[in-house]
Amino acid sequence: MILVLGFLMVMMAGSAVFFAVLHRTMTHAHREEQRAVCIDLAEGGFEKALAELRAGNGAYSGEEHAPLGAGTFSVAVQPGPGQGAYRVTATGFLRDGAVVLAKAGVAVEVVLAPDGAVRSIQWTEVRSR
Repeated sequence: MILVLGFLMVMMAGSAVFFAVLHRTMTHAHREEQRAVCIDLAEGGFEKALAELRAGNGAYSGEEHAPLGAGTFSVAVQPGPGQGAYRVTATGFLRDGAVVLAKAGVAVEVVLAPDGAVRSIQWTEVRSR
């Protein structure tokens, strides 16, 4: 009987460790999925800003909390050091009401030719939670 109780205690401890590791792994996977969605939202915001700039709307300075798919994005456009150069910062947000579940963004240095063609682009992913 003591052997059976000892065996059951070992099995319970093993299952507790297994479920703790499973929970940690699932939490990490869920966070990575949310981060990927936020990056996609930020990329959508950047693409909108790029389209506005390529259309000749040099006065476009960005927008806040524009809805897109499952979340929102915010974009800020600042003039760069040269002709046709811009710094675009876009952030994607996943929200549950007023609570921000996750956010991530991109910072992009872009140079446009006078005809709207992209001459160069430098992309940096900004990770945050």
